[in-house]
Amino acid sequence: MTTPVDSPTLNPLVKELGLLKHPEGGYFLETDRQQAEVPSPFADGGLRSLATAIYYLLDYDSPSGVIHMNKSVTYHVLHQGRAEYTLITPGNPATIERKVMGTGPNETRQLLVGTGVWKMSKLLSEDLVKAKTDEEKQNLGCLITELSS
Repeated sequence: MTTPVDSPTLNPLVKELGLLKHPEGGYFLETDRQQAEVPSPFADGGLRSLATAIYYLLDYDSPSGVIHMNKSVTYHVLHQGRAEYTLITPGNPATIERKVMGTGPNETRQLLVGTGVWKMSKLLSEDLVKAKTDEEKQNLGCLITELSS
């Protein structure tokens, strides 16, 4: 993980919370890792932490994450901002859902993503377009806590 590079549009939460660049896009900081361990079906029964929690931030400089599959149930809890999540549940046919985390109508403050679901998050295009000044770009972002078990 790397320290973010200063830019005139970097969200101040990156420095305030000590966030690092996430390899899947955005920024993160692990805030809790349970000491208790359980066997992982994804690591040939190797042990993994019972649960972890991270801050995760998308901002103007890093507005989207890459698509990836959850290996465990993950709860997403909104702190501020808005982001769109694309969720793909494998099957024949696959189920594709789009959910917006936010505080407006038809948006959600909590999102549960199950095991084996592909997901990708991004800031909404309409929000990116509205940010014109460096200050507006700095204040644009979506901060959540992800809890995985």
